[in-house]
Amino acid sequence: VCALDSLNHLDSFSDVKTVFQQVFDVTEPGGVFLFDMNTVHKYRDLMGDTTIAENRDEGSFIWDNSYDEEEGLNYYELAVFLPREDGLYEKAEEEHCQKAYPQEEIETLIREAGMDLLAVYDAYTMKPATEESERLFFVAREKGKKKQ
Repeated sequence: VCALDSLNHLDSFSDVKTVFQQVFDVTEPGGVFLFDMNTVHKYRDLMGDTTIAENRDEGSFIWDNSYDEEEGLNYYELAVFLPREDGLYEKAEEEHCQKAYPQEEIETLIREAGMDLLAVYDAYTMKPATEESERLFFVAREKGKKKQ
């Protein structure tokens, strides 16, 4: 299992393909690999060039997104403000980058790694993925190894 868009943190198709090949290498014959990924639609159309700011009881944050469509990269800068015991706030900053991969290309990499693609679901719904899906759940099964 590989969850929480971990594979979107890899910035090249060859890195994703390497992960799939390594999963294949360690998976028992007929074993299943479950993973999720955020979609191009989510990064491009929903997160894109947006800023999200929230003030919560446990702290506040400002989340700035920018999307490079040519590279398929979503950059985001996160500033978190956490309350201290003295009543002041402490600021922490993070920068992240995630890559948007077209579903069809991920499906191809799965097959090239020696796995069968069993299903692709719209996350949390168990319904088939659509163009409007924000996150996809993939179900792949190892094929080709002989049981020992």
